[in-house]
Amino acid sequence: MNNNYLIKSLKPAIIIFIISVIIISIIYTIMSIVISNNKQQDILKRRSSDTNISSQPNNSRFTGKIHKGSLTIDNIKDDLLSNQNIYISQQENIDKWAIIVVEPTDHSTDQALLVYHHVNNTYKRVLGPGTLFTRQNFTDQKIPNSVIDKSLIIKKFLSSQPGVS
Repeated sequence: MNNNYLIKSLKPAIIIFIISVIIISIIYTIMSIVISNNKQQDILKRRSSDTNISSQPNNSRFTGKIHKGSLTIDNIKDDLLSNQNIYISQQENIDKWAIIVVEPTDHSTDQALLVYHHVNNTYKRVLGPGTLFTRQNFTDQKIPNSVIDKSLIIKKFLSSQPGVS
């Protein structure tokens, strides 16, 4: 009889405990989903801002600092204010222009194109970073047609857009 009384008296506490565990599990699951969705949205926003840069011709990210001497990955990271670990995956030097493709080492975003003008031992970013450009974007930044036509990198970034040249 003592055991039945003990079980009956603990029954409400056990039910409250089980309900509490279920509620905490549901809250944890919902919070995990919300946090995961926020992270995915942040990644998409970053990718979107990188890919849509060509539609914003007055964006301050089009032009950058001036670097004296040679152009290094540290200069580029400083110019882009990048806290990401990036590397130069492709580079062309045509006349007085450096056409560079950078990408993060963790491949969290797409490759980005940068164009620097080299004058009097200085480099200045005149276009980029971005993944979506039209020929007009290059000509608007006074990049000569001869450079646009010679650059295999620029052709790749133009040809990756159907119907855009």
